[in-house]
Amino acid sequence: SVNINSRRPDRIDFDREITNLRARLKVKIDANLQPWFVLLDESVQFFFLLERYMFRQPLEDNEVPFAIQCSKIKRDLVSIRELITIGQDICAAVLVRTLVEDLEIAMIVGLDQDLSAKYKTTDNQNDFWNKHVGYGRVYTHLSNYLSACGADASEIEKTIERHKEIKKFCSDCTHGGMISSLRSAFTPSLTTAEV
Repeated sequence: SVNINSRRPDRIDFDREITNLRARLKVKIDANLQPWFVLLDESVQFFFLLERYMFRQPLEDNEVPFAIQCSKIKRDLVSIRELITIGQDICAAVLVRTLVEDLEIAMIVGLDQDLSAKYKTTDNQNDFWNKHVGYGRVYTHLSNYLSACGADASEIEKTIERHKEIKKFCSDCTHGGMISSLRSAFTPSLTTAEV
């Protein structure tokens, strides 16, 4: 008779594997990406502190959407950081797409009180996104926001172009295909210590 248990592969202890992978990659990150991680960590720190500051005091109605978006941005950044520390850059890029859109929405609701009110009262997020953010609509709002912050026309154009480039790259990761799948095949392994 055949012993069924002899054909069953060993189970993987994911917590242990991820902890080991994180430790192996930390050495590489510290050697090769340390300045970028300092920048990322400072971004996370900024949004943690901003969230604490905003929610320590009563917010005006038109400030609530901006505060909520900033909290979402903080969570995006924490998640992106965690994915990068375990070598999951493609998954992190998917969240970067979300992060960029969340930043854009924060700019919209931070500057435009009418849209802030609509954002706060909408019961259909897709409807809000389709009417005010999607299909390139965000770039007029982004331009207005950057202008209000003192950016000149050249800076505004470069920033909008950079947003478009980031979104395109991240969309390629989001929608999948041969290139993103191939890149995923060479991320650090959860089970092979040599990688």
